[in-house]
Amino acid sequence: MLVQTIRRAVPDRDAFLEAVGMRHTSFRVTTMRTYGLLTDWGMAAAVLPAIARMTRTQLVLVLAGHGYFGNVELRAGDLVSSDQRLCEPEGFGGSPCETIHIEWDDDSCFGRVHTGPFAVARMHTRDVGALRALLARVVRTPAARWLRELGACLRALGLQLDTDFGESQASRLSQLYRLVGEAGSTLDAHPTLTDLADSLGVTVRQARRDIRQLIHEYRQPYEGWRDYVATMRMEWTTQLLSVPGLRLSDIARIAGFRSDAALAHAFSMRDAMTPAAMGREIRARLG
Repeated sequence: MLVQTIRRAVPDRDAFLEAVGMRHTSFRVTTMRTYGLLTDWGMAAAVLPAIARMTRTQLVLVLAGHGYFGNVELRAGDLVSSDQRLCEPEGFGGSPCETIHIEWDDDSCFGRVHTGPFAVARMHTRDVGALRALLARVVRTPAARWLRELGACLRALGLQLDTDFGESQASRLSQLYRLVGEAGSTLDAHPTLTDLADSLGVTVRQARRDIRQLIHEYRQPYEGWRDYVATMRMEWTTQLLSVPGLRLSDIARIAGFRSDAALAHAFSMRDAMTPAAMGREIRARLG
């Protein structure tokens, strides 16, 4: 089991993101806590090719805040089952916003429990409370134990799982995945492959080989280090665009672009709307 934590904050604003990802070879669980930010994956798909390559089944548990999935408005306590191959747009917001995303391949312990159009169900208040308490412990609880507790919560919701999320053997890629998450937390520092290799204590060539292995074994939707950094930078940018009054020059600097012109160029290279227009659209959809 690989684990990484990404923490991002907006300087001088009461806005932050904390995401913890736990990745198995055939499934992943991601917790997300945000405050003062909106996460609009529907809009981000225009600038994030990795999202378009997702082919998994997923559950999204909305524990605090609100959002949308397809054309349905979501509120705290909603559980969404979906087939990502249908590319339904989704977005989440609120202060705070708390969500748990579970994604899996057909050959995982979950099996294929959902196909076709997405479905929304309501969770009981006590289940939402239990899941929020569990999410609050995600950083300080060992991943295997945390996942077992999540499994118990999911079974309490009536979901059938073919696993107890038992102990998983440590992978030599664990340190790499953790450091990749740290790089995703410090995009304004312009992390390089050389920095990553130095942290791992290996050569740049070996770090590049390890990244290729990580992508292959864990089905990462990236093509390499540069693609990962570019994707994280564009993801963070779409979230920063949701902050009212934040200037494009500040957004560019915080996300690690050299200038606001470079930010605009990155959007134009993907044939997306301008950053300013996307910011207005995100705030209108989720504000």
